[in-house]
Amino acid sequence: MQKISGRPRCGKLQKIAIAVSGCCFAIGAQAAKIDAGSDWDINLDNSVQYTAGWRAQGMDPKIGNHVAFAQGDYKFKDEGDMVTNRIQDLIEFQGVYKGKMGFRTSAAVWKDFAYNDDANQNPAFGGLMGNAYNGGTYSGHTKKYYLQGGEMLDYFLFLNTDIAETPVHLKVGRLSQYWGNAFFFGFSNIGFSQSPIDFQKGFSQPGTEVKELFMPRKQIAASVDITPELSVAAQWFFEFRGNRYPESATYLGFFDPLFDGPNSWAGMPNDGMIRPKDNNKNFGVKVAWSPSWANADMGFYYRQFDEVDPWLTLLTPAGHLQGRYAEGTKLFGFSLEKSFGLASMGLEINHRRNTALNSAPLQVTDEGARGNLSNVILNTFVQLGSNPIWDTGIFLAEFSYTRLHSVTKNASLYNGVGTANCVNPTTGGAGSWRDGCSTKNQLAFAMLFEPQWLQVFPSIDISTPISLTTGLTGNAAYRAGAFYAEGSQIYSVGVKATYQSKTSLTLQYNGYHWRTGDTANNAFGLPAYNGFGGNGAVSLNDRAWLQLTLKTSF
Repeated sequence: MQKISGRPRCGKLQKIAIAVSGCCFAIGAQAAKIDAGSDWDINLDNSVQYTAGWRAQGMDPKIGNHVAFAQGDYKFKDEGDMVTNRIQDLIEFQGVYKGKMGFRTSAAVWKDFAYNDDANQNPAFGGLMGNAYNGGTYSGHTKKYYLQGGEMLDYFLFLNTDIAETPVHLKVGRLSQYWGNAFFFGFSNIGFSQSPIDFQKGFSQPGTEVKELFMPRKQIAASVDITPELSVAAQWFFEFRGNRYPESATYLGFFDPLFDGPNSWAGMPNDGMIRPKDNNKNFGVKVAWSPSWANADMGFYYRQFDEVDPWLTLLTPAGHLQGRYAEGTKLFGFSLEKSFGLASMGLEINHRRNTALNSAPLQVTDEGARGNLSNVILNTFVQLGSNPIWDTGIFLAEFSYTRLHSVTKNASLYNGVGTANCVNPTTGGAGSWRDGCSTKNQLAFAMLFEPQWLQVFPSIDISTPISLTTGLTGNAAYRAGAFYAEGSQIYSVGVKATYQSKTSLTLQYNGYHWRTGDTANNAFGLPAYNGFGGNGAVSLNDRAWLQLTLKTSF
């Protein structure tokens, strides 16, 4: 829920979610109040989290022997190894003056005692393959996010006022907004590239709603309540930030050559992710309409933006690896939310023009293939009623459908079924979706099921969160379609105890699976998955882990 004003504006779907799970945040109930006089309402809140994790399965040699996967697999290579021992603190400070204006800022600090800065490598590779990090130790970027570090998150000012008796709400600073009503699919929703996504957190916490993974950007955001049923909102960005992925040689790092951490790979220097040089007029407009006759909330959207997810493994003329971002993508969208008692339905439809498509790797180019596609997301939120099995709980389910209409630019680079780039790495002949090639149509599904038992012990509630994201058919044509590729499974099963709605302890098992390809001996004579391994992030197939998380706030 985004607070453009002192009065939150959100759809029925979000209102039920707030009431049941508290997943949307305004000011924490446990925040410490600071006395600054009757005109000010000032709060300081700390949310401390400790996470311990252990590798739950042994190494698959065909992953550990792969020249692009080995470093992630060898960081914590044995079953039972502790893969994280992390403590972090989220500090939030917010002040409101007479309910009309104020500020908010937040920051996070962390330290992981399971990590040192050794970038481990398969010893069989010796000096021939080398290491993605100079000297075999992490770069400063990787050290910051995996050993210890901190960062400012959001910081902004807000003002609520009336102009000609019309309520106007304004925010200026670094913040995040989330348009549309999708729960899980961050690459096909209306909010795609509205904010960058922290996939370091997403991969380590399967089932997390996409809005909880958003990272703030500098912008000005405003909304005007024209009538009680009609409002207009707009945003203009002053900052570009890209998605944050697990880095090379970390436990959930799924591809050693890429992103901002490594220095080089296979003798090719890594320039990292090359950000757009200009602001490029990134903006969006939303019209929200809630007519009483429809008893529903509708949204109409237009956005122009630079995408926050890059094409990967592109080459410069000098032979350097790099990633690049598609600039100037346009999106037209429509959303609908409607409640039926304790259940709600949500619908999103969006059309993206000149968006980044799945492209052939290791090409000397500034950008990959681009095209036009449409996405449809259908979801439901159900508040579970009391029955002999559980007391209460929630159930969220979501389908995402993508259809490619046309390839508009750099068609020779598009990696789709039937193109010259779609090759079976074993036979050298035509490949298929099994080889990571995109299809014209794709369907994926995600869900979170969390039944809850109240007061099992004094002041303690118990729940069992179960999540699954899976590709049902086809591979999406957009750049990151491999994450939801056909046959993929990202899942978690856990048990959670909550004390006085303030402190929680969760034990869960996290697993990942993508369809693997054929096996062949690599240059060192070792059996490994051929090519890029199969259909998706197959390097994570042997990285299941057991996670224990303690959270509290004060």
